[in-house]
Amino acid sequence: MKENIVVSCLSNGIRVITQERETEAVAFCFFVGCGSRNEKDEIVGVSHALEHSMFKGTSLRTAHDIARETEGKGAEINAFTSEECTCYWFAAPADTFREVAEVYADSLHNSLLDEKEWSTEQKNILEERLMYEESNTLCVQSILLPEAMFNLQMSVIGSIKTIKRIKPIHMRELIKEWYLPENIIISVAGGIKHKVILEICEELFGNFHKSWDVNPKLPTLNPLPAQSPEPYVEKIRKEKQFGIAMGFRAYSKTDERSHAASLLNLILGGGMSSRLFQEVREKRGFAYSVYSSREGFKDTGTFSITAFTSNPLEALPVIIKELGKIRKSPVSDREIRDAKIARKAFSKKEEGSVSFALRNASSIFYHGRIIGRDEGYKKIEGVSKKDILAVARDIFVPDNITIALTGPRSWYPEIQEEIHFNFKKRL
Repeated sequence: MKENIVVSCLSNGIRVITQERETEAVAFCFFVGCGSRNEKDEIVGVSHALEHSMFKGTSLRTAHDIARETEGKGAEINAFTSEECTCYWFAAPADTFREVAEVYADSLHNSLLDEKEWSTEQKNILEERLMYEESNTLCVQSILLPEAMFNLQMSVIGSIKTIKRIKPIHMRELIKEWYLPENIIISVAGGIKHKVILEICEELFGNFHKSWDVNPKLPTLNPLPAQSPEPYVEKIRKEKQFGIAMGFRAYSKTDERSHAASLLNLILGGGMSSRLFQEVREKRGFAYSVYSSREGFKDTGTFSITAFTSNPLEALPVIIKELGKIRKSPVSDREIRDAKIARKAFSKKEEGSVSFALRNASSIFYHGRIIGRDEGYKKIEGVSKKDILAVARDIFVPDNITIALTGPRSWYPEIQEEIHFNFKKRL
């Protein structure tokens, strides 16, 4: 399959990826290798705060001007922050791409990061944080991944305390330290030719931060600490329903075992036909929501199982029994076949230009090269039942588990005993 992907470099070192497609839409991603993991402990959340503040006004445009000029050209603008990156993106008709890109460039170059604007946006972020605190679903996941599992301040939003500490000066320091050309990737996908994109990007981003007096060196990422010595993290809640999240350290995005782990995830808890969904919910009605998930970072990864139930002492033994089964015996021929079909279908269904642009930027950031869809399909097809079994035996061991619980404290000791006893017995 021809993917029409070209990788070039601007005069200042920013890498530019283009993927020409037969569409009248274009997606633009300004991808920076800086997220919550790059922050100081006392101001965790500053990357996310900067992402919220970047389009709040420049010397040429107010926040309202920016929104009006981009949306008036048919564009959708947005951004996101993760543990290891921040991405500012827009999708627009091809015939208005340049005009929208000019507004975007002004914001990324010249954001005022105004104190007054930040005081308002800070309240919005605090409301966002409270949303996580108040939601049983979001709360149990946010306290497990990856703060508890890695004994590391990697919360993307930050805590209420750290959010209140953040000032615009901290955002400016973050930009100067991490928003360097060598740490930036521009990825564009859609109905514009590579040559045109490269000319526009050179004009708008080729002088990115050349006004600085010195050419700073990109810092190195702090080494990953040992796993947290505390295997349980608790948060008391008034709800009768428990949130239970069981986390295991797993593999980085570049680890070849990650392909087997992705299939293991689908078979164990990745959909309605998965083992956990069928055994815990469909056959027994012990939990409305039960699923597994996996995440990869530059140097590590996670595999987690999450359940929301008012019957934890009934649901947990079933979950643990399924973990024991999948690490003791190979999965069936049908399970691995269906998982491979589903895994490849995820990529095939992501046909929007934004998905292509994000995938290409992520590929360069993590792998240093473009991993095409055909190459990805071959790696998935190459996974055997033996590979999945080896990964399950490597991940699902008692010493590799961290538990996050939300719910009434009175049940915590029984839940912990159930998990501890069953893991030692069954794994």
